Amino acid sequence: MPPITVAIACVLNIAGDLFFVAVFRMGVAGTALATVLSQAVSVLLSVGIIRRRELPFSLSRESLRPGLGLYRRIFHLGVPIAFQDFLISISFLVILAIVNSLGLISSAGVGVAEKLCAFIMLSPSAYIQSMSAFVVQNIGAGKPGRAKRVLFCRILSSLAAGVGMAYFSFFHSELMASLFSNDRNVIFAAADYMRACAIDCILTFCRSHCAPDICCCLRNGAPIPRRKICFECRGR
Repeated sequence: MPPITVAIACVLNIAGDLFFVAVFRMGVAGTALATVLSQAVSVLLSVGIIRRRELPFSLSRESLRPGLGLYRRIFHLGVPIAFQDFLISISFLVILAIVNSLGLISSAGVGVAEKLCAFIMLSPSAYIQSMSAFVVQNIGAGKPGRAKRVLFCRILSSLAAGVGMAYFSFFHSELMASLFSNDRNVIFAAADYMRACAIDCILTFCRSHCAPDICCCLRNGAPIPRRKICFECRGR
């Protein structure tokens, strides 16, 4: 069901963009409003589906009561990840500031390349959301061996996907950039950026998928803080 609610949100987002921007001429505000409304509808649909279906665990107000010990463990696990994302965001801001000072062509080329990179990075994002949930479920069920096997299969499959994306980014970058621009100077600038990012495709596919699960699984066959979180959640 989650893919259905996400697909509905995407369709509503596109329709909302056309409605608020093309009909009401609201510009950027219309785009933001369409995004917020589509996400709200997706959340309401998800809540409705959850209420109608029988879950494998009990969910009540008592399940949502504050647990300081559990929050402390979540905070301990989440702060390094949040700090990593913060540093990545700052680095991209610095890159954009430098590129914007180089002129219109360079700025437009990087803008096109970033759109392509965002599309390429949908694959590692899908790996993270699907496989991490599977790994954590097995850890919570007391099956770290299965979680490890999934982790290593994930390393191999993500590496293969990263090599494929790197190949297209390096050898067919101009073709990819031409999907977003007809200006040859912009295409060449975007292609240069994409070639430089080709190696990053491989590194990102491996690093972003494996780091959370390695921290979770590999210490004497048991996860460090996440198993405790899974057990406490399961117990509730």
